[in-house]
Amino acid sequence: MPATFINLYDRDAELDVDYYLNTHMPLVQKLLGPSVVLSWKLWKLPDDSPFSYEGEVTWASIEAREAALKSNEGLQCKEDLRNFVKKPAMVLLRQYVGSGPDN
Repeated sequence: MPATFINLYDRDAELDVDYYLNTHMPLVQKLLGPSVVLSWKLWKLPDDSPFSYEGEVTWASIEAREAALKSNEGLQCKEDLRNFVKKPAMVLLRQYVGSGPDN
């Protein structure tokens, strides 16, 4: 079952958005593959939020994420973090439970 992880970047993390969008995430998708990393998005948060950006990554499953991040390719992705952010993100697992009507 797909699993979505949210990465919340503090304001003082100094996220390099251009690098994240054009280098890091394409590298992640290339190294880990489209069958493991299903999709990703980056959201800018309001100025009064304690976080500046929210990264959303949907993985094939929790197990696929864990295995990928332990692989040599996953370790390369982790090492690339220092190229675009000064402080690690807070990582949260988000699992869909249900919803109401779309009006």
